Amino acid sequence: MTKYVVINEFLDSKDNKHKYNVGDEYPREGKRLSKNRAESLCEMHPVHKKVFLKAVEELKSTENDKKTTEKVEKSDE
Repeated sequence: MTKYVVINEFLDSKDNKHKYNVGDEYPREGKRLSKNRAESLCEMHPVHKKVFLKAVEELKSTENDKKTTEKVEKSDE
């Protein structure tokens, strides 16, 4: 199952206005997430002009890419 992390805080209209802060896992413990809901929160919101979630796998890939880039730069020195 894909996990998500909050990248812009928001009040979840589908979860009794529960507040999610930056860095929180989504959804909170005990809640279920539909694929459609996850996709909509990972895209630019038409009114708020923000993306609210990012898949954890995407973040890990970015971190690994950064480490690989750092290694390459150090070996070039």
